[in-house]
Amino acid sequence: RTARQSGFRPQWVVLSVFALTHTGAFVMTVQDESKAMERVDRLVREDVHYTREFHHGERLMSWAYILTNDLDKKELAVDHLRNRSIWEPQDRNSWSNLGSLYWKLNRYDSAATCFEEAIKLKGDDPNTFEQLALTYSAMQDWEKARQTVEALAGLRELKTLEINLLAFCLLSAGEDRRADSLLTISLSREPDQHEAYYQRGIVYERRSDTAQALGSYERAMQSATDVEDVYLRGARLYQALQRWSDAERVAAAWQAQFPNSALAPFFLGVSRIATQQYPGARDALERSVTLAPNNALTQFYLAT
Repeated sequence: RTARQSGFRPQWVVLSVFALTHTGAFVMTVQDESKAMERVDRLVREDVHYTREFHHGERLMSWAYILTNDLDKKELAVDHLRNRSIWEPQDRNSWSNLGSLYWKLNRYDSAATCFEEAIKLKGDDPNTFEQLALTYSAMQDWEKARQTVEALAGLRELKTLEINLLAFCLLSAGEDRRADSLLTISLSREPDQHEAYYQRGIVYERRSDTAQALGSYERAMQSATDVEDVYLRGARLYQALQRWSDAERVAAAWQAQFPNSALAPFFLGVSRIATQQYPGARDALERSVTLAPNNALTQFYLAT
């Protein structure tokens, strides 16, 4: 009826038992989304197109997308895509999609395996190399992340994020000079990004250039960075210089940005002790003890 009203000729409208059944199942979402999902999923598994012999994957990919993005049933989508990879192990897209799902579930080891399989099947796809590099980064496997980003650089020009990742991998390996060169490129592209300033601060700190290190950390903190270590490094350097007001300021910003961090109120409390703000120091240290009850050093300062 909708087709006729839209001007389609009747012979263009093709209906099948499967189409009617699937339509009925989706209509059920108006009443009970959970039951509809179960019904459609059962139909998907029984459909001839999802058997070993006729498994083409187009509709499976669509259903996996719906499960992931509309119904938030990622584990069920993983089940489908894993079966697809078993039945069609030469399907690179299936491996890549499965890897992306594992990534969303924070199952990074499994994600890396899938992306590695996808690269074996097609070794010149930059998107898969990019996903694999980010996965290794999440696993904190900096050497593999470095190798993957360097391989990606042979396929296309690196994005700023990827330059920063490569720089951090080099910092982790102690190659500060190469890392600094990359950070110069990164900051020339995007001057206000916190990640590159954070890493450059590490370079300066290793050179014992405290002033430049603090300047870089301050630039990184201007954009409310999601890297907690930059606050730790900044507060620690200010305390080492006995610049207690600055240390307190950084620790307060740190606590606001990372309210569940036990270290932030600890540094805040110590800085307040140094400036004889004892009630404020006690409040901060009590907060730190609440977040990390077994920290003996915090207990000591609190008793003091």
